Order: sequence, then C-alpha cells, then structure tokens
Amino acid sequence: MTDVDLRSEVISQRRLRIVLDGLVPNRVKHFGVALHGVELCAEDMHWSFGSGAPVRGNAQDLVLAVCGRSLPAGRLRGEGADRFTTTPTTKEDPWQPPSHR
Repeated sequence: MTDVDLRSEVISQRRLRIVLDGLVPNRVKHFGVALHGVELCAEDMHWSFGSGAPVRGNAQDLVLAVCGRSLPAGRLRGEGADRFTTTPTTKEDPWQPPSHR
C-alpha cells in the first residue's frame, strides 16, 4: 500500500458531488462524527450540510472531515472548524508518514 499525499491528490468534482449528495443524517451518523451545531459549506462547489456555526473549506476536505479524518489547522475555516482539525505537536508534517529514526 502506498502512502498518498492528500495535499496534491485531487478528486473530481463529479465524484465529490456523488459522495456529498449522499450525505443524509442516517448515513452520516455511522461515521461517528459530531456534526450537530455546524453547517458545512463547500467553497469550491454549491453544497452545504447541516445548520449552525459555519465550517468552510473545499469539498474534498469536508468529505475527509465527515468521514472522521482530522485535518491540519487552516484547511477548514469558521467557528466550528476546530473540532475537525488537529494541531501537530511536532514539527513533522502530519500528512507525511512518520520518519523512521
């Protein structure tokens, strides 16, 4: 299995649309991500989900967040963005595999 650098991997908007349009409350709860109190808003396509404090970002990052993936700080914006982001405790890039010492 190859590690993928998600910063440079781009998913087509057609495929993202299929995933995002399939997000309904019954399906989202299976991922175990707390989406109450936030509205996810894609900045690169016309799509939003939920209600509450806005969380804005590109559609690909929002899909990762809904699926339970933590994103590096700065990838999502808005009042509720902190619950979907991590702050690295080391200077290593969180999107790269850990270095072997």
